Amino acid sequence: MQHLSTILVLIFIVLVNHNSHAETFSFSVEIGSSSSQVSKNNIVNKYSQLSTSSTLSTDTSTLFFSLNYELDKYLSIGSDLLISDSITASESGLNYKLFSTDTLSVYAKTKSLISPRVTIFGKLGMHLWSLSENLSSPGELDDGVDITYGIGTSIDLYGGSNRQLQIQLNHYDYNGVYVDSQDVITIGILFVFE
Repeated sequence: MQHLSTILVLIFIVLVNHNSHAETFSFSVEIGSSSSQVSKNNIVNKYSQLSTSSTLSTDTSTLFFSLNYELDKYLSIGSDLLISDSITASESGLNYKLFSTDTLSVYAKTKSLISPRVTIFGKLGMHLWSLSENLSSPGELDDGVDITYGIGTSIDLYGGSNRQLQIQLNHYDYNGVYVDSQDVITIGILFVFE
């Protein structure tokens, strides 16, 4: 997963650098919360410490990075990296860290200025995801490539500033054994380079 993620990021950088008439790049750092829809039966079958009465906690904290390249004032291409904390389970008073999700997405993003300082956007793309084992033997538990989409807004708090507040809601499909989908809401700072 790490090698493929690195290759995708390098391809993105090469494509952006190849097109030298670029007007705007942006980079964001965000924190947030995610909620995963999981297959409890498959998780219980995987981990001998758990039973059907185990309580799963699928709400986790997330760290989110994005890089965008504007093709014009309405359309951009971008890539996101989402790092989520561990999904946990409780059984007989004991807590277990089961696995964490990481995803790298590539997407097209369309945006519209709704006021001089507020922009709304929508995005659609694909994401390469990996579940990393935390409880038994460390390593990759499951991986795949699926669809992602999202909406959001960026707010120029200072007027003409290269720093903006960004809030977004993203949905990630997982066609995996343990996780079906993940919804993520984030807030952070968007840095714009013109």
